[in-house]
Amino acid sequence: MGHDSVFQLGEQEGLLSGGSTDMGNVSYEVPGFHAMYIIPANGVNHTHEFTSGAGSSEAFERTIACASGIAAVACQLIVDDDFAKQVQHYFQEAK
Repeated sequence: MGHDSVFQLGEQEGLLSGGSTDMGNVSYEVPGFHAMYIIPANGVNHTHEFTSGAGSSEAFERTIACASGIAAVACQLIVDDDFAKQVQHYFQEAK
């Protein structure tokens, strides 16, 4: 689902680097996600090129847009009990 939308522009598909989150075993017990979005850069994470790209105004705008989406989902989980139950149901079904 997310992979297709992240790479639809093909901007960085050849620049992927391996990595992991620090979520540990938490997502075995409760729903979680690892947000990914494109930051225009000529290098992968933890390089000088990526640092330069991450400081751009375009990267800032993309970060704000993604953070706004994450915040909207978090707010819906807090105020909409039916939505929260549905998320929990799908999580349990996927286990």
